[in-house]
Amino acid sequence: MPFMRLALFIYIVFITVFSARALSAVVDVSKNYSSPIGASIVYFQEQDDLLTANDALTVFSSQYDASEFRVQQSNNEVLSFGINANPVWLSITFNNPSSKIIKRDIEIANSWIDSADIYFFQENQLTAQSQVGDVFNYNQRGTSKRFFDASYNFSPGYTQVLIRFETTDPLVIPIYILSEEQANENSVINAYSYGVLYGAIISLLLYNFILFVSLKRSQYLFYSVYLFCFIAMNIAYTGHGFKWFWPEAITWQMWSNPVLMFCFNLSGLVFAHYFLNLKYQSPKIYKLNVYICSLFLLFFIGACTFSDHLYALGIAFVFMLVYPLLMVLLGVVASMNKSVAAKYFLVGSILAAIGGGITGLAVLGIIPFNVMTFRAIEIGMLIDVILLALALAELFRDTNNKKIVAENMALTDPLTGIGNRRSVYESINEMWFDLMESKSAISVLLLDIDKFKLINDKYGHSFGDEVIIKVADIVKQNARSLDIVGRWGGEEFIIILPNILGLDTKIVAQRICKSIENTLFEMGNEVEKVTVSCGVAILDDEKSIDELINSADIQLYNAKTRGRNCVCSTTDIKAPATAY
Repeated sequence: MPFMRLALFIYIVFITVFSARALSAVVDVSKNYSSPIGASIVYFQEQDDLLTANDALTVFSSQYDASEFRVQQSNNEVLSFGINANPVWLSITFNNPSSKIIKRDIEIANSWIDSADIYFFQENQLTAQSQVGDVFNYNQRGTSKRFFDASYNFSPGYTQVLIRFETTDPLVIPIYILSEEQANENSVINAYSYGVLYGAIISLLLYNFILFVSLKRSQYLFYSVYLFCFIAMNIAYTGHGFKWFWPEAITWQMWSNPVLMFCFNLSGLVFAHYFLNLKYQSPKIYKLNVYICSLFLLFFIGACTFSDHLYALGIAFVFMLVYPLLMVLLGVVASMNKSVAAKYFLVGSILAAIGGGITGLAVLGIIPFNVMTFRAIEIGMLIDVILLALALAELFRDTNNKKIVAENMALTDPLTGIGNRRSVYESINEMWFDLMESKSAISVLLLDIDKFKLINDKYGHSFGDEVIIKVADIVKQNARSLDIVGRWGGEEFIIILPNILGLDTKIVAQRICKSIENTLFEMGNEVEKVTVSCGVAILDDEKSIDELINSADIQLYNAKTRGRNCVCSTTDIKAPATAY
């Protein structure tokens, strides 16, 4: 019997002293942990009354089944309780098996928690405490970290740490126990990874904004706004914003996440509307998206107007989950037009949707929260912005090609395929100054089909078009590669010949006239001959191309008055026209 009483006494002492440790795994501070220590945490949620640290210690030290609080052992590395959860108390038991003091950082890798009260107990005696959260100015933290943390010198033996969390934002609790070396290493890795992310996106943002300024294309402006909103949203929920840009703006820190999340989603859909030209390509889808965006915007503005942070946060998260589905829908609709740019948009939207959906579900506690699920949106967005940059480049290339085609059409006579009057002027204006500087010889030929109206009246306009096409071919075949050939008017043609002497110019004109005269034009069973009159002007006292063309026009008039089918030149004014 004495032995049984002793055994029962030892059992009761063991249960009383070590009950919390039996429920939770003990964290050995002499070891290095690379993952969150959530699986070593015991927790419960407050119901109505605010508990003190001693109250919570009593709860964790009592018989759990008999307690009015539902104390539970965590099965996950990261605890998650959703939006506007009741305050949560955590208990973590640490053990220092060595005989020396070991310094460790307890890092709470979350930047949007309103308050986290941390208490350190040894042998049920409070030895240290700290209070962190974004309800305090960033400058009050006494650390350069964007996350919340508390350093502690763990004495040999057991230390029980209690932490009380309270926030209206999604209550996600990733807790790490880090040595100084681990903390520095993580800081360097994060610095490089975010440096690459921000550097790539800011470079694309500036590049596309410059394109907008130079090209005045709205797609590039809205893409720049979209990228800016993503960066703003990212620095808000990662804690960089509070650290770098608004360390004393506590109210904005509370509202930055829902506001910037909403702006990111809205800017993405606005960019998609302009990039995919939905208003004209898919009017029904365009109206549907405008209606959805307007509805979300109306409710969100209402929440902001009445300062209902919880309501605004809920709307922003719902919009965040709806947004990727809308983007994929837009991409599918747009890809039906077989545009390469639209296909880039579709693939990018799908990847961004997957990344954003994973991060959103992880933050809401629906799927496990870890580094990869938390940063999935960044990975998806980085791929998305690269693909969208390729899509915009493809759009720019397609637009540029269409512009070149349009310009070529504007400079080309559609009937004959040779240059029109505008083309002739642009070509000669480009070289006129150089020709004048080098004092080069310049000649102009003006040719006109003789009695062309009678040909049209006799055989019809289609035959007249065939005559013009054949004459244009003959003129082009007899010109050099450096000569400028164009259709000057209805049945008139012009050739500008640089670096050629007057006699040679007249020979060229005579050869063209003879070649046209010897060409047979067939119309049914009839064969028609066509002749042309030609005026030649050689640069002499003229100071401009218009004066030189005017001189050739005068000689063309002289050729017509002298009987047509002949060549008149400014070099043989006193001589009779050369006829054939």
